[in-house]
Amino acid sequence: MPPITSFLLDALRVVAALIVFFGHISQWWFYPEGVVSDRASHDAVTLFFVLSGYLIAFSIKGHRRRTATDYALARLSRLYSVVAPAVILTALLLLIGMQTHNAFYQWLTRGHDGLRLLFAACFLQELWFLSASPPTNAPLWSLGFEFWYYALFGVWIYGRHCRAGRCLLAGLLLFVGPKILLLFPVWVMGATALFAGQRVRLSPGRAMLGLIFSITLLLLLFATSWRGPFPLFQHPLFGAGWFLSDYCFGALYSIVLFFFDAAFLNRSIPAALARWTKVGADMSFSLYLYHFPLLVFAAALVPFDHHSGTQTLGVAACVFAATLLLSRITEARRAALHRWLARLAERLLGTTRRNSN
Repeated sequence: MPPITSFLLDALRVVAALIVFFGHISQWWFYPEGVVSDRASHDAVTLFFVLSGYLIAFSIKGHRRRTATDYALARLSRLYSVVAPAVILTALLLLIGMQTHNAFYQWLTRGHDGLRLLFAACFLQELWFLSASPPTNAPLWSLGFEFWYYALFGVWIYGRHCRAGRCLLAGLLLFVGPKILLLFPVWVMGATALFAGQRVRLSPGRAMLGLIFSITLLLLLFATSWRGPFPLFQHPLFGAGWFLSDYCFGALYSIVLFFFDAAFLNRSIPAALARWTKVGADMSFSLYLYHFPLLVFAAALVPFDHHSGTQTLGVAACVFAATLLLSRITEARRAALHRWLARLAERLLGTTRRNSN
């Protein structure tokens, strides 16, 4: 991947995570006037889906000898390096909060907290018309979509040429249900941008014109209040309620990626800027999944003033620092988790082969 494209992807991951972070700070418990709207926060999640599809497609194209096991280990280590600690953090703060600030947490909970955490740990919280993400860590809902996109794409890549693989793919499509599949095209748009960029060659001038036009359309769409067609996070579609507007945003995000790659081909950026952007991108997943339970706990713990921007920024800075610290001891250890999972898979596959013989 060209360095300039890699820089763009890293920068977009950082920006999307920050938009979600400030969007949740802007909710009523800290600053009711708002800094970032709910619409912008959801649009940032849509961007995450597109980036995920793009990066996963690149990982497949860039490692042609990668096996299905390699793919699964890479995806599981990426997810569980943050999801597992996020579920533990959410459970721990929930237990403490229920003991020390019971009224606040009782108002927030929707019951069956242990089961919700278990479902989130297994990525089962959004199957069919279920919406079982823990209320004290709302961002976990999107992982109930993204995990199954990894699985569907992996089975299609590695299993579509055999009958068993096609049957597994059909079974997965039936298992996840229509709600998750409604947003799958958004994820696929990201992968399509990568594949199209490798097949279609444009001159830098034409690509720049296309980039400017697509960014203009994207900004105009941002400026509109239209999101739909159904209410977000309400039965029956919940996080997929805005699927039509998500398609529009997803298409424009993908087109921007496609044109950017061609417009800035062979361009370079300062090494220091690329390095620091990569550091931020490597922490973005932690920021996304750790901040919400910390913000909820702070809302229960701190006698805050809803209208104090100074206090809001102070709490935000503390929560932001805590997420970065947690990132250094969790997400940064992804390679170690990958090695452990690889050893476990090797033992399990070895046992299976011996038993089959």
